Amino acid sequence: MCKSLLTSLFLFFTFAAFSQSSLQVKKDTVTVKSAELTIENETRDTLGFLYNTGSGHTQFKRLELVNLGDTALAIVGQDTITYKSANIGKSLQFKVGGADAPTAGDTSYTNAGLRYANIKVWRNGLFQYRDTTDGIMVDSVSGFIRFYPALAQADRVYIESLFGVSLDFQLSAGILTVTVQDTSITLPNSGLQLTGSIASNGNTISTYQWSQLAGPNTAAITDATAQTCTITGLISGTYTFRLTVTTVDGRQISDDATVQVNPESGGPKILRVNFSNTQAPAVPGWFNVYGPVSDNHVTATDPTTGWTIDNGGATWEYWTAFGGSNGNDDAGEVTGDDSGIVPDQVLKSFWFNYSTKYTTTDNLLITGLDASKTYTLKLVASRATGVSDARYGVWRINGGTELQQNALGNTAIQTVVTGVSPDATGKIGIAVYPSLDATYGNFSYINALIIEEE
Repeated sequence: MCKSLLTSLFLFFTFAAFSQSSLQVKKDTVTVKSAELTIENETRDTLGFLYNTGSGHTQFKRLELVNLGDTALAIVGQDTITYKSANIGKSLQFKVGGADAPTAGDTSYTNAGLRYANIKVWRNGLFQYRDTTDGIMVDSVSGFIRFYPALAQADRVYIESLFGVSLDFQLSAGILTVTVQDTSITLPNSGLQLTGSIASNGNTISTYQWSQLAGPNTAAITDATAQTCTITGLISGTYTFRLTVTTVDGRQISDDATVQVNPESGGPKILRVNFSNTQAPAVPGWFNVYGPVSDNHVTATDPTTGWTIDNGGATWEYWTAFGGSNGNDDAGEVTGDDSGIVPDQVLKSFWFNYSTKYTTTDNLLITGLDASKTYTLKLVASRATGVSDARYGVWRINGGTELQQNALGNTAIQTVVTGVSPDATGKIGIAVYPSLDATYGNFSYINALIIEEE
């Protein structure tokens, strides 16, 4: 009796213990409640997923991804996911000054077909790096390319864009946008305010920074680290200012504003001339006069002032060449950040006269002036270092005394002459010849000439 009772109790407790879980088996279904189901087969050591091989059989398989050309991604044995268009890129090219192309002096190019692409640019066969001195900057969100320096006539530009897929999604914040409106003012002006219009789209802004990229002089920027800045010290000409916004995670976006400063109505006229052998990239506020000056009569009239710059004539009595050339486009000294007496592009290029000494012939003429007024002339000569002999700018104005300016390495000095009177026809004559004193060498340079009505 006792043995039968113990056996009954054992069976009861065993049944009670197993009754905490239940296993129910139906056709094509296994249901496990409050318990763990372990399935093992010959592929149990394979790290992956349980795969239905068909006919009710399963096995463990690794996840296999196959790239189907450039258009789709497939999971072997399962679905195919199309992840980008078969059109994976595009290219375009243009010649500056041609039909439907930018013109000389333009600094930017926008094409909606380049939006959200990886953009690469070649200019005259040279790949353009991201560089604000000699290269490009790109905003791929808008398909916008800015060129440094500005585009020149007949420049050939080739643009290649590639479209791909990024698996690194930033879902917490959208795209930060910055806009600064172009504007114009008329002197006198007590202070110009520029404000950046910001759409943060969930981004947190860390800093603002205003800077000047170009202009006829260096203006003063107050509150340069605020969303709104004040600019003073402007003179007539064209300026470019940039606002750069940085987020707390280090992303930066910027926009540039062009500011046209007009002279006071009825006020004195001013002309800033830079000289070059071939047409130079446009510099805001400057009038480029270019061309080989020996055996070539160069004349150029500024459309704003109506004044004309003339190299005198086409014979060698005006300009004598050295090695067949009277000009250079990149041998002047530069600062690298436009902090010199004139912008770097103006310092880079020049006309020069070699060996021939001054007699009485003027070889740089300013015509169209008002004979009843006087003028201030500012002259700059610059030659990069690396030569052993003396290099000077040597000038005579209206047949006056000889002026010398050391051109070697010059980025900060200009020669200023006031009270210069035109002749009865409205002409001022300048002689650009090597000095009669051999101490000053066999060259005379001129990079920049500024004429101001007094």
